[in-house]
Amino acid sequence: MRAETSRRVERKLEHFLRLVRLSERTPYQSALPLAFLRIIEGGATLINRLELEGLAKAGASIREAIFRVCKLAAAIAAQYSMHNERARAAIFAAMLSRNRQAECVLWAKAEAEQIKDEKNRDWARTTIANQPATLGLENLNDEPVPMPMEQQVYLNMASAMGFDLSDPDDIVSQMVKVGIDDLDPTRVLRNCTHMFLTLSRQGHTFFHLILGQQLQLPTMGAKVLHCALHKYTRVGLSLDETYERFRPDYCDKCPDRQPRLVNWQYTHEWQLGENDRNKEFMDGPRAETRDRKPVGPAPPIPMPGETCAACGLDFAGLSPWWCGFCQTWFCQRPECADKHPKHPFPM
Repeated sequence: MRAETSRRVERKLEHFLRLVRLSERTPYQSALPLAFLRIIEGGATLINRLELEGLAKAGASIREAIFRVCKLAAAIAAQYSMHNERARAAIFAAMLSRNRQAECVLWAKAEAEQIKDEKNRDWARTTIANQPATLGLENLNDEPVPMPMEQQVYLNMASAMGFDLSDPDDIVSQMVKVGIDDLDPTRVLRNCTHMFLTLSRQGHTFFHLILGQQLQLPTMGAKVLHCALHKYTRVGLSLDETYERFRPDYCDKCPDRQPRLVNWQYTHEWQLGENDRNKEFMDGPRAETRDRKPVGPAPPIPMPGETCAACGLDFAGLSPWWCGFCQTWFCQRPECADKHPKHPFPM
């Protein structure tokens, strides 16, 4: 199955390369670098994945083809003084191999130094230099990709696309940073064995939707935090902010809270298993629960006796009403109704 998938990818890549060769003769060459880069931006992720799956030959073939396109994009960008596109071509080329001494990486470093615009040259140089050593590590074929490595791939892709994740004032970049951080929810789910996480069917803004599609990052949108034991739910775009709303309402005073082991780590395999065990959350609504646990039905009258809990008088034929917040019965006399406090949510 994996070999067949690899062959299909290679055939699609061949179609792309034919289009590249045909487009070289267009009179609108200045439009080509950006078009090429949009297609090859996921090349590094694909190649790394193929190698980790034991398909090194397929990965090498795709690397060679994409590397040629990177060089072509850089050459056209240099011809038309398109400094940003030239820098991106170099950055993408450097991401094509986990071996930091590979031809594509060495070429990318040299190409970055040839960029005339100082700002784009420094950006390309810094981005390539900061591509971490984890990309150069070998991984056993039967082992899952470590979550830090998976996050780093997304960080590299975001950086290559021009997002400065270190800038706290860049709202769009911070949206991307939250999505990448939330790819690993270990820090939150470790707090209790009853916690469970799903992705919201709603809650995406237009920008989250577009960014998620560009990066192929599923956690760009809203996340839903559940208590599988008590059926509590909170929804939010940031997992940390969502947990900070969830924790004081449900976790801090919960007698059933059971923290996971200190060395517990989230994995995609664990998530798939939890999805099977928590079908009610996967198939049912994922809306937020109320701030407090919903109360049960009202107890039968009287409670206590047949008197109002506020004024102490009997109901005298008046229909009593049950306040779920106060957990008791009241009469409908105006003096009692007017004095009754307003609660955070209606009952």
